Amino acid sequence: MKKKTVLTFAIVAIVCCAVIFAACDKQEQKEQARNAEFTRIALQTVGVENQTVDYATVTQKDADSFVVEIEINGIKYDVTIGADKTVKSVKINDRQVEKDQIPDAPFENNEYIGKEAARNIALADAGVELNDVTKLEIDFDFDDGKYLYEIEFYVGTTKYEYDIEAKSGEIHKKEVNDKTEFEKAPEGVDFKGTDEAIAIAVENALRGLQNTSLTANDATIKKAKLDFEKGSYVYEIEFILDGVEYDYEINAVTGAIIKVETDKKEQVDTNTTISQDEAIRIATAQAGVTNPAQIEAKLEVEHGVVVWEVEFKSGGYEYGYEINAKTGQILDYDKEIDD
Repeated sequence: MKKKTVLTFAIVAIVCCAVIFAACDKQEQKEQARNAEFTRIALQTVGVENQTVDYATVTQKDADSFVVEIEINGIKYDVTIGADKTVKSVKINDRQVEKDQIPDAPFENNEYIGKEAARNIALADAGVELNDVTKLEIDFDFDDGKYLYEIEFYVGTTKYEYDIEAKSGEIHKKEVNDKTEFEKAPEGVDFKGTDEAIAIAVENALRGLQNTSLTANDATIKKAKLDFEKGSYVYEIEFILDGVEYDYEINAVTGAIIKVETDKKEQVDTNTTISQDEAIRIATAQAGVTNPAQIEAKLEVEHGVVVWEVEFKSGGYEYGYEINAKTGQILDYDKEIDD
């Protein structure tokens, strides 16, 4: 009788284990299928479904959403997808991008100019040959809503940095910085006047523009001041011309251009369609909070997108939201324990 009982228990244990293993296997298969579907949606959303993926992972962000992380050719994509399979937000290299403003993926079939062409554009703009440069570096990145080639090189002691738009070949941003230490002006030598320093900078910028109808009067001067740097007196000149912001450093004695930075300004429509109160309502409703404390809400521009940044506290937690100021869509949010 005792042997029969032991045998019965053994059979029951085996059956239970089989049931448990089967249930676990079924759950694992279910998760694998879900992750595969979310990955497919993410790849399709950012337009890389036909490309070779370096890696792809799916993690659960909260009860209602999952984050798919993908990397292809050095570009990282983070796509947040709801449990109902709707895409909530997209980030490229950790920068928020509107779903309807995702640029074409950076691959040959999308007619990107390539690193060599981008390099040649930078060299031509700098007026130098490839044999003249040292420490040449070329990287591919995503910034200001665009895929860019980031190019850096030296000619002697002068450092050049360029951002070249990957599709058009247009110079998005450049910086030229002469690292040579200039001597302090000797006594009795007069400085160039502020107006003359401004004229030197603006005329230099005008020579690089394709729009030949512009004149010095079209420049909006933001800053012009005398400073002392690296043993030399310099004028720091900042102005906007033809939609581009220029930063110049001019040697106050010789008038020589020491440093130039340019930054193309994106045209951003800051007219909002939702109020601050509406943004707060959207955030607190999503969080399920009815009596928030220490509410802060401010309007910001994030990579060409106007957003409300909303923060508040409730029930021992801190909440942070980014909300599209035009559509009211929640672009990103987090919830942390209030320390």
